[in-house]
Amino acid sequence: MSLLSNEKGGVKATVAAFAIGIIMVLPMLFWDYGEPEYADLKQAEIVLRHVSSEQQIEETSFPMIQIEKTPSNFVYWMFSPLGTAGWQVSEDYSEFSADEMKFIKGNSPVVPKNVDIFANRPKITRGKQIVIRADDSRRMLIAEAYLKPNRNPVFVSDGLSLK
Repeated sequence: MSLLSNEKGGVKATVAAFAIGIIMVLPMLFWDYGEPEYADLKQAEIVLRHVSSEQQIEETSFPMIQIEKTPSNFVYWMFSPLGTAGWQVSEDYSEFSADEMKFIKGNSPVVPKNVDIFANRPKITRGKQIVIRADDSRRMLIAEAYLKPNRNPVFVSDGLSLK
């Protein structure tokens, strides 16, 4: 029996089954699988992973000025005048044209314009933020992501190791 035969409504049943299949699959194409409210916080975490990578650290002043290369010293350096001079560009940085910003985004992670990055503890007066802390005993950096600073972090990443 062929699917295209007219026997006992074969074509109608096949078309109906196909249509039902499409109707069931179609919503899945528009389903939001991600966590949109965390997307910018995840992007800021990517920036921190980039900045704290061994390759990036070697290109900064940190190895030259810090005798003891601990996570605590890295966080201290990162927020010092020397450390902030080498920070990643933020999306709200107005000195770049749209084309220049597109080029920068293609080569390096960019801090989302609505996320701030702070050391050690959240700033109550700010909104979305990533707080970077040091855990010297595990030689790790810990990133805590906050939607609201007076609430618990929405996620914590403690996999930012400092070699």
